[in-house]
Amino acid sequence: MNYAKFFSLLALVVALAALGKVYTNHAASQSQTAHKETAYERVIRTRTLRCGYALWPVVEDIDPTTKVLKGTAPDFANALAAKLDIKIKWVQEVIWGEQVEALNSGKIDAICAPDGPFVYPTAALVDYAEPMAYTNPTMN
Repeated sequence: MNYAKFFSLLALVVALAALGKVYTNHAASQSQTAHKETAYERVIRTRTLRCGYALWPVVEDIDPTTKVLKGTAPDFANALAAKLDIKIKWVQEVIWGEQVEALNSGKIDAICAPDGPFVYPTAALVDYAEPMAYTNPTMN
């Protein structure tokens, strides 16, 4: 084999290897930058908000006969959702202090209840909206 053919063949192999590396790097960067839909984007696309709720009699409770969530919090959330043209699915009960775990599970999009950070470490991990009402617990 003469040197001209050998170096031409070697140059072709190196060029193909480099092209393969560039393609592999491009494919890897494409998969790394693939956008994962956020909960907000899914809610806007489907017009459905999957809510967690914290049972608290009068504010949020389940009717034992119909198994329907009732109280001031569901009434408020449902009225707000109707104005925003969003459907609410009341998905699961969230125990106070387990808000972060419930949200991270992906089963719910929000906690549609007036539950506060009754376990203080959760206050640093969640974002609270404006209060729907203020109460004075000292009033009799």
